[in-house]
Amino acid sequence: MEEWKEIELGKIGREIRRSYKYNKEDNLLYIGYEHIEQQTLKLLNYGTSKDIQSDKKKFIQGDILFGTLRPYFRKVIITEFDGVCSTDLAIINANSGYDQKFLFYILASQALIDFANVTSNGTKMPRAKWNILAKTKWNVPSLNTQQQIASILGNYDSLIEINSQKIKILDETSQQLYKEWFIRMRFPNYKKTKFEKGIPKPWKLESMENVIDYHIGGGWGNDDETNEFSVSGYVIRGTDIPKVKKGEANHEVYRFHKASNIKSRELIEGDIVFETAGGTEGQPLGRTCFITQEILDHYGDKVMAASFCKQIRTTTIPSLYLYYYLNYLYDTGMIESFQVQSTGISNYQFEPFLKFQQIILPNDDLMKLFHDKVMPIQKQIAILGQQNAQLRQIRDRLLPRLISGKLKIKKIKNKKEAINI
Repeated sequence: MEEWKEIELGKIGREIRRSYKYNKEDNLLYIGYEHIEQQTLKLLNYGTSKDIQSDKKKFIQGDILFGTLRPYFRKVIITEFDGVCSTDLAIINANSGYDQKFLFYILASQALIDFANVTSNGTKMPRAKWNILAKTKWNVPSLNTQQQIASILGNYDSLIEINSQKIKILDETSQQLYKEWFIRMRFPNYKKTKFEKGIPKPWKLESMENVIDYHIGGGWGNDDETNEFSVSGYVIRGTDIPKVKKGEANHEVYRFHKASNIKSRELIEGDIVFETAGGTEGQPLGRTCFITQEILDHYGDKVMAASFCKQIRTTTIPSLYLYYYLNYLYDTGMIESFQVQSTGISNYQFEPFLKFQQIILPNDDLMKLFHDKVMPIQKQIAILGQQNAQLRQIRDRLLPRLISGKLKIKKIKNKKEAINI
């Protein structure tokens, strides 16, 4: 039987300090704290060094970035390119004799995250320190076994990435179909259609208030069940919208609501959640997600929009046409016209939006045809998103058992066995 040795984390890996002095002439890829998704071990996106105005750190491809600010967010990734990053990200590399990806999974383990959280300094902005984390002790096998363990866990990350790429392609396909038909005006039989002032003759302009039949502000409910707050349900916040758009249900916010509130706000297939408050610089309000039955099934209970969002419903036109029109307004920045800043928070003037924002309405048959084409895409995104959620659960269940030696590699012969552990 292979011997596992107890070793301090500081001997397994080390913090790398490469400083980057800000230069406005540089155009390097930049990873900010906000670019790393919470809990998923995934990079959402990135910016450039032109987005920053202060000194940062410099990383190279293959480095581990560990989020030290509010470590409970579990922001940990392995970089796939060279660039600069926020000073709230520690750059970690494995020492000789230890596998970089094995170290990555140690840093991503809940045990390490929990320790980083309880030992972090600062009340409002708690930060973990590498010199404290480095003193933790871990059971470590031979380099070959480290690599095998990292490979098993990495296989799940590869499957997640494959699904994520499929989701991206599906989303881009539906976005391009909308633009092809309704922006470039190359819809079916467009050559036989007469145009007037750039718009097909049968089409018309309507205000949003004539299209959105039902809208209501979301709710937040109560932490605990009481006689008044007696109905349980999940809540979709503005911050959850990007995840829901990728087909993933966020089960973190489960609260108790008044029966009357949940009755008037329970989401059904075809509803749209619209963010109306909050936002950040560079991220305007008006983000939306479309609700399918599949995403509701993933939640497994009643779901409503949060109090900083609105629930939108239409029966006047096919709901996916409205949804993609709202996405188009957001992507082009036109939706920002009704956003205002007050008391340190952005708010969306939804009533003026309803009254003054116009929407181009094609003929009913064309809108329905578009809806029928993209609905299966939305449902497939939800299915793939749920698969990703399940794969992450399996990976995170395996992770502590594998890196501690409690689960021997030889016992996992295939993916089906891993799922049933």
